Amino acid sequence: MSFLGIEFTTVTYNTIIDGYGKAELFEDMENVLTDMIESSNSLPDIFTFNSIIGAYGKGGQIEKMEKWYEEFLLMGIRPDINTFNILIKSFGKTGMYEKMGSVMKFMDKRYFSPTIVTYNIVIEVLGKVKGWKD
Repeated sequence: MSFLGIEFTTVTYNTIIDGYGKAELFEDMENVLTDMIESSNSLPDIFTFNSIIGAYGKGGQIEKMEKWYEEFLLMGIRPDINTFNILIKSFGKTGMYEKMGSVMKFMDKRYFSPTIVTYNIVIEVLGKVKGWKD
């Protein structure tokens, strides 16, 4: 993809992908990701990873989020703490509390310590559960 003969960089692709994701234009987002992967000078990175799974997670499309999580792992892109926070929030908001817990256990096994942000996400998600008891 180029515009006026100017080649896109990874940052340019990531910005467009993130924008489409936030607008829930998932088909356009995936098309730009495909262009990025097929380009010879720009490869997906952790920001691409988090934008894609974050968009699907926020949109409640958990199966797509999980699919792309696996795809990015196969591309050799390693998750970071933000990736895990996105997964926890997405699973929690859709009521998938066991998966939310599984992500936290996986984090612990991979030596990722939960941050204040992680705990705030857990509090936010569980605080909205109806019938929650101490």
